[in-house]
Amino acid sequence: NSAMLTKEIVLQRLYKMKVFDLKGNFVETPAQEVAGLFSCLICACRSPELNELLHDLYAQSISKDRFEVIVVNDGAGAGVRDVVDSFRALLNIRYLELAEPLRIIGALRNKALELASGEYILFLDDDTRLLDKEFLLLADGYLRNGLDVLCPSGHALYGLVKYKYDYFNEFSFTNCCCFIRRSILLRLGGLRNDLIAYEDIDLGIRMTIIGIKVKNCPDLLYWHPPFYFYSWQKPIVMGQSILRLKNHYPVYIWLLIYLNSLRFLPFCLLPNRKCWQWFKISYGALVAPFIGKKLYY
Repeated sequence: NSAMLTKEIVLQRLYKMKVFDLKGNFVETPAQEVAGLFSCLICACRSPELNELLHDLYAQSISKDRFEVIVVNDGAGAGVRDVVDSFRALLNIRYLELAEPLRIIGALRNKALELASGEYILFLDDDTRLLDKEFLLLADGYLRNGLDVLCPSGHALYGLVKYKYDYFNEFSFTNCCCFIRRSILLRLGGLRNDLIAYEDIDLGIRMTIIGIKVKNCPDLLYWHPPFYFYSWQKPIVMGQSILRLKNHYPVYIWLLIYLNSLRFLPFCLLPNRKCWQWFKISYGALVAPFIGKKLYY
């Protein structure tokens, strides 16, 4: 749409004014890329949700030799480990366990990426659900046509009945479920290791600068818990990650990113809980500069 095109033009022209390093912190490993293979990357700390997701992957109609599952256990110990062990005979799983929680999603996704050998990377949250058994097969059809990034259609896994609240943006570019060609991630150096949140927003900005197109796919469905903040901590964590982007962009681009993050502040005036969730994001960015303590999800 016109807004996305305007953003693309502005970012690319600002980048041409002064070229800067777009690389993340991923260090390429000597692993051989396997053509046509999907690498499903999961950073896990919740064992019941991970169990459901691995069931969904096992139920996929595509041949099991067409995808691998990479699980990084973020210090959750035996709970996640036992779930992974129960699927080792059913799925092609690679597993990394951290002794202590890292809780920095950018670094965790990079650790998962180090273990991946697929041509296509599918980033997943451990509480994402793939209820359509044809999900990977449909994605394969799209990606074989040369697409670089595929954004499935997001839906609420459940509703908040009390508030009759469902979801936020069907095609929000998010790493809870997104296909990205491995070569694109290598070109951009993966994710930033210092981003506790917003690592996907940062990746989207860098992809926009180099002209990578995202294909939205309404017939490719995934489910995820609804977009809802039960406290102010998560929005502030998101705000602190926006502040960290100042280390990676020229100040004039970072200011655009920061000001853009404040655009939902007027939503506090609207009597709508959905709008209030967006307001909390902007409020978190507004107050983050005044919070000295480093917060985590």
